[in-house]
Amino acid sequence: MPENEYRKLQPRPSLQETEIKITGYSGMQIPVTGQCVACVKYKNKKYSLVFVVVPKRVQAILGLSACEKMNLIERVLTINIEDNTEYEALLQKYSDLFLGLGCLPGEHKIITDKSVSPVIHPCRKVPFALKEKLAEELDRMESLQVIKKINEPTEWVNSLVIVEKKDGKLRICLDPRDLNRAIKREHFKLPTREEIMAQFANAKYFSKLDASSGFWQLKLDESSSKLCTFNTPFGRYQFLRLPFGIASAPEVYHKTIHMIFEHFDGVDTSMDDIIVWGSSKEEHDERLKKVLDATRTANLKLNKGKCLVGVQELTFLGDILSSEGVKPDKSKVSAIENMPRPQCKKDIQRFIGMVNYQAKFIPNLSNILAPLRQLTEKNVEWTWNYEQETAWNEVKKLLIKEP
Repeated sequence: MPENEYRKLQPRPSLQETEIKITGYSGMQIPVTGQCVACVKYKNKKYSLVFVVVPKRVQAILGLSACEKMNLIERVLTINIEDNTEYEALLQKYSDLFLGLGCLPGEHKIITDKSVSPVIHPCRKVPFALKEKLAEELDRMESLQVIKKINEPTEWVNSLVIVEKKDGKLRICLDPRDLNRAIKREHFKLPTREEIMAQFANAKYFSKLDASSGFWQLKLDESSSKLCTFNTPFGRYQFLRLPFGIASAPEVYHKTIHMIFEHFDGVDTSMDDIIVWGSSKEEHDERLKKVLDATRTANLKLNKGKCLVGVQELTFLGDILSSEGVKPDKSKVSAIENMPRPQCKKDIQRFIGMVNYQAKFIPNLSNILAPLRQLTEKNVEWTWNYEQETAWNEVKKLLIKEP
């Protein structure tokens, strides 16, 4: 407890000397003034807790033992784990599906509008700290035959985009804004969440398979490969596989994956996710084996670390699927609950967009949101009154309450 908060306590408990030492996250020792016993009230119950008083202006913190004493958290000492030995043996049988980079049948041809003039972008500057990592990643992609170095002239040259991932590795992408204006899309309809979710009636067991580096498993023909040329400090490269960022890539890739599994019952796809379900364990397992066989035949490789097999609950397309039905993802509900109060029209639009993602769980949502939606109209001046505050709190309350 910070000393300034301790001095506000009425009546103020006596401060005693203590030998307790406190260390911060950085490892630095925090000075201690003393300790006191204070009364804390939670849900109409009072608890006597020992607080260590520090001279800094910091947020008061409850320790683990205090949280357990007040029933804020519960320590779980045993966990019932389902026996997955059978599924581990099954995945071992198909271990080849998790090795290397796959190559799906056929080649994709990118069709462009010839009336759009080609654009050649100069090489973008790369920070010195990333140059060595960039060279390593380009070498890795070249060894996987995802890209190749070229010297001959090409009509299109795209800019390089480098994304640093959480693990410190780099993701190499194109910036194909100009190229996308010329690409003719196939307009293959991607399924909506509702269309996919409607199929899960009576489902009790689920598996979710994740394609490894999905787009890279689709090969480009020679002319399309030249369209996907990009500039680097180490020369020009062109993609041999479908790169991220191409306007037609999501629908083309989804169509390819969908065609592999469209004839199977209890199977659906959403981009690089393949979901298998069954009303019984036997039905699920039979379908899963058929899917794994088809995956092997198509030379599609999977990311084992992201695959879930034979579970009774999983997160898919932002919702939680279980034997009890479809539930909202608690992390998304929590994000909406903790959103700061809107300060402008853009904040309102962002909030409504997030809430609409959970619309199917909230009855009469459009009427409740009406006072907030009015603020997004062009001719309405920004005002935050009782009606808006009521609607704001009501929506969050409905999201927290399980339907």
